[in-house]
Parts: sequence; structure tokens; C-alpha cells
Amino acid sequence: MRLTYNNIVYRIGFKHGNETNSIPGYGPTVQDFTVATLRTGEDKDTDNTNIVASAKVHRFHRDPPSAEAARKAALKAALQSMNATTGFRTAIWAAYHSRPGGINYGKLTQTA
Repeated sequence: MRLTYNNIVYRIGFKHGNETNSIPGYGPTVQDFTVATLRTGEDKDTDNTNIVASAKVHRFHRDPPSAEAARKAALKAALQSMNATTGFRTAIWAAYHSRPGGINYGKLTQTA
């Protein structure tokens, strides 16, 4: 997913996976995780120099799996980690909800 904000191209990517963690009282438990990454520029770099923010969130072991809820939580955590301005957060969420499969897909979006 891409958006342009203040003449800078940002790319937002998500990665889902699972890993084994030790949960107190339950022992080793397989947990799902989602990583949200915000990058600048168009090129896919190999040295990760263009990463603006990144966050990893785990699904609580008793919660039902939901990729949508995980993406939202990871994106929210990434925006909090970079202390994003209100205008930037608004633009990111508008782009997120306008992506294919988003709640505003097919509607006109604003570009800041």
C-alpha cells in the first residue's frame, strides 16, 4: 500500500506469522504475530535504511485469529512509535481504509 504525504512516498507493508512463546501458566504456546512497516521511497531496499517505523504485535493466545484486527493494532503501534503528527496519521488511516478490501475501497481519497 502506498501514499504520498508532503511530496514523500510512503509504503506500508504487513507480515503475518507465528512463533512459540512461553506464556506464564501455559508453557510454550504458538502465538500469531503481525509486523507493520512504514518505508519511504519506491524502491525495495535490502539494507532496510528507508524504514521510518515498524511494530510487531502478538495475538493473545485465547483471542480468535483476525488478520484485520492484527493489521490495525500493528499499524497503530508503528504510528505511536514514530510520534506521527495528526495530519500524517489521518493520511495513513485514510490510505489503509481505501486499500482493496478496506471499508472505503472505491471511494475518492484525499492526498495531503
